[in-house]
Amino acid sequence: MTIQFELRAISAGSLHAWPLSTDGATLTYLGDQNNQYEHWGYNTYGRRDKGGDFCISCPWRFTAQAWNPWIYVNYWDSGDGWDVDLNVIGISTPPPRRLYTAAQKDNAHLWYTISINATVGIGETAVVGCAVSPGLGCLALTVGTGIAGGFAWYFGTKVNDPWDDWYQYPAEPVIRDASEYGWWWTGDSDADALTYAGIVIQAYAEAGVTTINRASTCLAQNDNCADWQIQRLHDIDGVLGWWSRYASGDLEILRGRTDNPDVAAALEYGRQVTWGISDFLFSGQ
Repeated sequence: MTIQFELRAISAGSLHAWPLSTDGATLTYLGDQNNQYEHWGYNTYGRRDKGGDFCISCPWRFTAQAWNPWIYVNYWDSGDGWDVDLNVIGISTPPPRRLYTAAQKDNAHLWYTISINATVGIGETAVVGCAVSPGLGCLALTVGTGIAGGFAWYFGTKVNDPWDDWYQYPAEPVIRDASEYGWWWTGDSDADALTYAGIVIQAYAEAGVTTINRASTCLAQNDNCADWQIQRLHDIDGVLGWWSRYASGDLEILRGRTDNPDVAAALEYGRQVTWGISDFLFSGQ
């Protein structure tokens, strides 16, 4: 909102007058100090009969922090007869808050594409590899495919951020059993570590997808739930970044334990993608 400070009458004394808003918003002086009418502030030279904080006619601006605030002049003077008006000369609606900038959506779309490609590429190798040898390599490829798919889902939602009617509620990650993803426990520490990383990534990707939708809806509704939902998203990004880096290390270990060059190449592909995803999530871009 833009207002005009108008001095209507003066008295034989100094005046200190500051425009304020009842919602505590900070008002910003917009006038030209070189303009005799807009100039703000006059030296009192230590006297009570001259000078002070005022202008003849100058603009101010503030952003309302609450619905329909009052504006007023907080003043003190050394004489009677001062008369100040505050006139509203402009009201504008600030642009709506967005969950992600255009650049952030572009970055999310890039990693969505990378994740989809990894899902397809590793998945195709898994189909062949598991048919030939349903061992640790098969499990690693299967989990790697699921991890890439989970990230594709997560990044794809960042691009679209649809509506969610339950936007005022938090979405908690649900740690499910490996069997719910078509995975299994082998008793091998390296393979099981990758499986657990995949389970955590799936849980937080699912919670992240829901939180994206709810944070976006909070913003659309101008609801203060947006702030804590967005903070939850930052936290989820951090968790996903950490576990993606962890999974990358597991894929590297399992790559070194296979004699099948096709499986090794697919696991290396997965290692590079999960490492890149962790870098991206840690960057906050």
